[in-house]
Amino acid sequence: MKLQICTKDDAEALPASADWGVIVITDPAAPYLDLQPGWQVVRRQKVIDRMFPKEEAHDLALFVCMHSPALKGFLVCSNGGLALVQGVAAWLCERFNIPEFALDNPDAGFALEPEFNARVLELLRTTTK
Repeated sequence: MKLQICTKDDAEALPASADWGVIVITDPAAPYLDLQPGWQVVRRQKVIDRMFPKEEAHDLALFVCMHSPALKGFLVCSNGGLALVQGVAAWLCERFNIPEFALDNPDAGFALEPEFNARVLELLRTTTK
């Protein structure tokens, strides 16, 4: 399993890949990202940054578990802050043992915000126990 984390602009510019899943996290007041046509597996979640209800964590975990066997990787992106993206990415790294993004890798490419991301990570862990 592979993982890519990117910004709104980068996500909208990427060509679609049928064997990758996309997790788009957006603010409820913002428009959806305008992804290129052809993405087959897309989960769009509208949540307020710094808030991630248990129901949303459950739905996201279910989406990942349901689709991951047929995918090569996940693209995780947001049109706002990266706090939720980082928490989701950390969970995906643990779940699929993705070492280049592992939490203990100083070259991971993102810094976790301990309070919030720990909460998102724990919610996702709990839903998949």
